Amino acid sequence: MRKQEWMIPVGDENEDMRAERKEPYFATAKGRQISALFMIVLIAFLLFCNMTRSAGSVTCEMDDAVLGISCLDEQALFIPYRDMEEVRLVSSLESGEVIRNKDWDEGWCGEYRNELYGRYTFYAYSEVENYIVVKHMAGTLVFNLKSEKATTDTYEQLMVYCMGR
Repeated sequence: MRKQEWMIPVGDENEDMRAERKEPYFATAKGRQISALFMIVLIAFLLFCNMTRSAGSVTCEMDDAVLGISCLDEQALFIPYRDMEEVRLVSSLESGEVIRNKDWDEGWCGEYRNELYGRYTFYAYSEVENYIVVKHMAGTLVFNLKSEKATTDTYEQLMVYCMGR
């Protein structure tokens, strides 16, 4: 019986075997560059989306005890229903004098003063023509939401909560 011999490739044969074994594309120098560029574009896109998403919104939440509202990066206001003295839906408003506000192309976000409410917090979209006015123990809040319907629906829901206090 004849012994079988095993040959270990050397020289050119070894290089050929390495050439056949391909590296993943992103492990190559060009692949790493493209990967880094893709990550930079992705991060820029996510930052842009986050900035545009938060750059214009009045957010309102209600539970059984409290109305919570925020605008842009202002500190959220939490007003217990038991502290509310009056809640009305109005179709027009003279904003009055600006005390302090945030730059916002879609509306108003800050502290204002007018003859009707005195000093008040104003969180509102300029395109929406109705406002919810909440007079409470600590002052007055005037706000609306992204649409007339959302504002009206929120007012009706707020009235239900206030009736149950």
